[in-house]
Amino acid sequence: MIPKTAIMLCTCAVLLTACTKARDPLKQPSLAQQVSDSLDAGEYMVDMVITYPNGEQTPCVMRADGADGFVSLDTDGIYTEFYTVDKKTYALFPEIECYRETGEDGNFGNALFKISSSDKLVSTSTADGRVTENFESAGDSFTFVFDEQTNALESFEGVTNGETTRIDINSINFDKQQIEMPSLDGWADLTDPNKCDALAELKFTLYAEGVTEDELNAAGYTLKDASKLSLDELNALIEKITGGEE
Repeated sequence: MIPKTAIMLCTCAVLLTACTKARDPLKQPSLAQQVSDSLDAGEYMVDMVITYPNGEQTPCVMRADGADGFVSLDTDGIYTEFYTVDKKTYALFPEIECYRETGEDGNFGNALFKISSSDKLVSTSTADGRVTENFESAGDSFTFVFDEQTNALESFEGVTNGETTRIDINSINFDKQQIEMPSLDGWADLTDPNKCDALAELKFTLYAEGVTEDELNAAGYTLKDASKLSLDELNALIEKITGGEE
């Protein structure tokens, strides 16, 4: 189980209509296009909070240095770091010192806030110190909101298939980044389930379910004890510890 990645959100959007003083998009460059071009340059850092259609929120940081990249996500209490280094991507779970190599082959951020030739700028307007740019593409709509004075991106909202996703930007810059993956010495490799250590795999399963090793011990089990349980018994134990929470 690997948490959702921000790259899947890049085409989501929502139209913001509470704007007044209209600007002619033909006479103004698209600020969204400038952001898209800057991201394409391959040097950036974006600190943001993603709000999914169900209201769930995920803090996310995304950095890129050319083909190398870093993404951190905190989803449902599972903190994950993704590193793309030397054309390989790894998912790291620092809290339990486990990792796996993923099937992703590129930088997650290249499609973030991407403006393509098929995206149509339908309106640009200014109100309350913010510039709003509304786009449409293949039946979807999406909106960028910028600070009027600094042109800094503040938020991105979208509607895709009737569902709304929002990204609030804490900070964004296009400075030189340095991507260095930490040493994985002593970490458990979960890449191949047929080769990974059974205790490490169990530790990850418990972590994904929101169960800490201390909580397991408090319930009267060690990791070694729990590894001897059948799947049904383990699920029952997890439900007992979590109180049946999803």
